[in-house]
Amino acid sequence: MIKLPKWALPILLIVVLVLTVNSTGLFALPSAEYANPELVNNGNLKSLEWKVKGVKCRGTSQFFISRIKDSGGIASIETYASTKKCLIKYDPSLTDPERIKQLIEAPYFHPESRQWIEGIFTVVD
Repeated sequence: MIKLPKWALPILLIVVLVLTVNSTGLFALPSAEYANPELVNNGNLKSLEWKVKGVKCRGTSQFFISRIKDSGGIASIETYASTKKCLIKYDPSLTDPERIKQLIEAPYFHPESRQWIEGIFTVVD
C-alpha cells in the first residue's frame, strides 16, 4: 500500500477540480471579441450560439470575426477556441441566421495564391 503525505490529497482534489471546470468551459475566456458600437446597445438584438469547425486558436478566431463583422447587422461576436463556440448577436431587421451561416461558410479568396479556399469554417450546430 502506498502512503501519501497528508497534503497530497487536498492538492490532488484541487487539480481534479480545476481540470474539470476548465474542460467544461464554465470559466472560459473569449479567444477573440468584436463589438459594433452602433448596434451593440440595440434592444432588439437576437443571439446565436454555434459550434464552428475551424475556430482553433486566437488567430483563427480573429480571422473568423474579420470575415463576418462588416457584413451588416452583426452587433457582437465572441469566439471560444477551446470549445469552438461562437456567440453572435445580430439585428434581425438587418440580417438573419441563414445569411450569417452563409457568410461563415463562404469560400475565401486567398490574395497571395489567388485561389478560392473552401471549407475554412463550417457551422456544426
